Amino acid sequence: MKFNWLCRAVVAALAINFGTPAAVAVEAQVPHAPPRTIFDITALLQQFKPDPLKVESAKARLAQQPPEGADAPALARFYFERARAADELGDVKKRLEDFRKAKEYVGGTVDTWWVLDGLTSAEAAVGNLRNVVELRLQAAKAAGSPTRAIHDHARLVGDYLVLGDRAAAAQQLDILEQTYSTIQNSNRSGWFDNTYLSRVEQGRAYLSMTTGKYALAEAQFRKSIKALEDYIELTPRIPASAGRAGAVAGQKQRREGLLIWLSRAQIAQGNYFDAELTLREALKSALSERGANDSLAQAIVSAMAALLNDSGRFKESEAVLNNSLRILEGIGVSPEAATYLLARSRLTDALVGQSRWKDALANHQASLDALSGDPGLGKRFRMNSVSAIMALLHTGQFDEADSLLREKTSEAQQWLGVDHLNTAEFLALQAVVRAKQGKLDEALALFRKTVPMLVSAMSEQADGSALRAQRLALVFETYLSVLGGVRGTVIEQQAGISTADEAFLLSDGVRNRSTQQAVVASATRAAASDPVIGGDIRRLQDLDQEQASLHKILRDLMSVPADQLLPKVIGDMQARIVAIGEDRRTQRANIEKRFPAYSNLINPRAPSIAEARDSLRPGEALLNIFSTGKETFVWAFKKEGPTAFAVVPLNREQVGSMVAKLRGALDPGDVDISSALPHFDLDTAFELYNQLLSPVTAGWQGATSLLVAANGALGQLPLAVIPTRNVAPPTQKGMPYTNYADIPWLIRQTAITQLPSVNALVVLRKLPAGSTERTPFVGFGDPQFGKEQVATASARKLRNATIERVLTGSGSDPKASVDWLNYSAIPPLPDTRDEILSIAETLKADISKDVFLGAQASKANVKRLDLSRRRIVAFATHGLLPNEFPGVAEPSLALANPQDGNHGLLTLEEILGLKLDADWVVLSACNTAAGDGTAADAVSGLGRGFFYAGTRALLVTHWPVESISARILVTGVFDRQAKDVTLSRAEALRQSMLALMGQNSGSFAYAHPLFWAPYALVGDGGG
Repeated sequence: MKFNWLCRAVVAALAINFGTPAAVAVEAQVPHAPPRTIFDITALLQQFKPDPLKVESAKARLAQQPPEGADAPALARFYFERARAADELGDVKKRLEDFRKAKEYVGGTVDTWWVLDGLTSAEAAVGNLRNVVELRLQAAKAAGSPTRAIHDHARLVGDYLVLGDRAAAAQQLDILEQTYSTIQNSNRSGWFDNTYLSRVEQGRAYLSMTTGKYALAEAQFRKSIKALEDYIELTPRIPASAGRAGAVAGQKQRREGLLIWLSRAQIAQGNYFDAELTLREALKSALSERGANDSLAQAIVSAMAALLNDSGRFKESEAVLNNSLRILEGIGVSPEAATYLLARSRLTDALVGQSRWKDALANHQASLDALSGDPGLGKRFRMNSVSAIMALLHTGQFDEADSLLREKTSEAQQWLGVDHLNTAEFLALQAVVRAKQGKLDEALALFRKTVPMLVSAMSEQADGSALRAQRLALVFETYLSVLGGVRGTVIEQQAGISTADEAFLLSDGVRNRSTQQAVVASATRAAASDPVIGGDIRRLQDLDQEQASLHKILRDLMSVPADQLLPKVIGDMQARIVAIGEDRRTQRANIEKRFPAYSNLINPRAPSIAEARDSLRPGEALLNIFSTGKETFVWAFKKEGPTAFAVVPLNREQVGSMVAKLRGALDPGDVDISSALPHFDLDTAFELYNQLLSPVTAGWQGATSLLVAANGALGQLPLAVIPTRNVAPPTQKGMPYTNYADIPWLIRQTAITQLPSVNALVVLRKLPAGSTERTPFVGFGDPQFGKEQVATASARKLRNATIERVLTGSGSDPKASVDWLNYSAIPPLPDTRDEILSIAETLKADISKDVFLGAQASKANVKRLDLSRRRIVAFATHGLLPNEFPGVAEPSLALANPQDGNHGLLTLEEILGLKLDADWVVLSACNTAAGDGTAADAVSGLGRGFFYAGTRALLVTHWPVESISARILVTGVFDRQAKDVTLSRAEALRQSMLALMGQNSGSFAYAHPLFWAPYALVGDGGG
């Protein structure tokens, strides 16, 4: 939702209590970690009921007429009070009209300053920003007290910044600081100075926000809040403070407003976890003090909904917004009110995020209907909802969507520039419209023009919001569909392109984006603290953040009436953005030249088919599979020979369903593995082969090593388990699972390596050979998560590698558990102790120096050791998803609990900071089993981290393993390589798998793929 003047209007609104809350106990102290979902907040909101008597009272006051024959002071009082009634009911027009009339008659019984203060808020609510500044300057002159003067100058800092006038804002900050200094040096100084200090820090924070210094702004907002808290705490103890209860209440409201600003500073740094904590604190304060029937409380709810939408938690956002709208309607707030419109708009976002297109349009139309009496405001609201455009696209209303996109494109070009992300996105969405209209030639031409612009803008202008990710996915998948649709037609010939080549480039770029946000954030933090590259990264960050802050100001101003703008200031901002852009390009080019590995990590370049082919070795073939919501694209080629390309009518959901069915036999849960494993569905497995590999046989047949890059659910399934012929297993005879012994698995024909992306292959193949001075091994296993954990080997069953996953994403259910993962309760992995020891024995490692178990399997030891001198590094432990542990928004490995109040997670950021020269990193309990594919993405993110740190290949598990067979399999890989140094990693794994198929436990055979196929080689499968 980009109707930004609404956001300003809501935060500027005075918090007035419309009703009496039901008896609700609100905890005063926010815990260190919030509940995992927002449904505790919705339950709290549901307990508040509107007070109909107060609503009727406000309506009655609003309906009153001015007294006949009243003098100017009386009329000023009348219009002032009626404006406040209009404010209570959200009647924006009447509020503005009456405050203006009050100003005409002001004097005598009504303080001029109060009228001016109220009028500035009313003008802000309709976007009259220049009026706000003029009125605030008048208020500062009429203040009559240092409290009011400091209030006005602090607000003027923000008012000028909203207009983009940073120079004027800085002047107001100087006045503010001078006024505060004067008070401090006078005999008026006292405990009330805390409120003055709070205003000063508030002004400083505003200025820091608009110069992109978000960390500094966060610190300044915290100082401002702390000063207010000191005042609130001290006031009741001061004899001179008698009668100041109202002032304390007002400062509590100020504190809540500042907490909203603090959350914005945190979000600007990508810290959504702390931002949610901050907003919870603000909301609980508002509910405790005044109840839910309060405009500031609802502004906080709206801010929380925006955070949830950005995080992809759409159902939770919908729940809080429905409660907010219920409360607003119950207290009689007009549907035209800024608070109401903002809640409606964010509800449209939440519904679009859930792909509920018709519901989203109906909700959006309800707001347009409410604004039917104000065509200008209605047009602005209509234009500013990108989510509504998405809903139009998905409900066949292409002409309306196209009209809005043309307007938004023109607006973005004028305000933000032709190379801004918004401009590129709106142009690309126009191409989507053409495609949906069946105009493939026009769509192709527009996609070819705009997608390179979009990719470039994405690399320079970070935006991790879930809604934008949804829109970009639509753009890229529609482009792929168009390329598939024009393949072999005159349109392809006229365009002079190879659709196979174009689609290949696009697929790898999109594949990298699935994990890019977490990787970029972690990589930037890691690099910023690096003594070699850190200075360059911090300079680039400063430029990025300043440009982002200027773009935000311009986006906010786009919906402001033309007569309320400052053209010269806007021109200066646009010129500064151009200058920053040139500086950023120079800085990026310098970083790319000096630190190419880092540049590729944060902005991986999609290679062409020719570049990928150059990275292959004789005997290898590349298989690239990319599924969309409509179909699946498949490419296959070897070092020499043709490129086979097919577009298969099998969509992402169908592939996911097939993979889930197959995984049911591979990850069966708590079963008797000796005889009761589920039947592996060979028909479904062969259907995958028939649909995905068979059409491109010419590109890979005869290869001895197959390198597979796939997206989505296929990242959870090793292709080793699909058969190359449609066969049924013979009837079981003798030992369980021997009937799988002769199945023509794909692994019998070729070794298989998984790739997180084609880019990864190109990069890894450029790495130099490892040092000959390395020792063979270091391993970390059976980490001690809890104090009472006992190191005992498990019985013959599957490794307990399953962590009870917490709620994530838009599928959150209010009835489900909301607990965070308890670190001490992470399931122990005692059998990994034997696995690590077996590998160490196979490689003739020194157990006393190279093996770290239990409490010694710690992050401290990982970071202490010189891992650059180890050929194989093994982590036999759990992998955690982003946001699975409080405050950790990146994938990580769970190591021993340090028992010092901190977690023992080795995060992606810390992995990026490791120095490795490893041929292998073994991750033997990082399963890819999350149903939504997030675990596979997390493993991919960890993989990119380890590759950047200096490893060539990962050995990872796809499902919980049976310990003894797993030990045989893994030690078999390293034993074979130790005996034959020319053996590639992929072939060593293949031979170990085939050997295990022919072995048994004494009571059951290992021929079932659950035993021989859990490990996948990811990265460079060479030797």
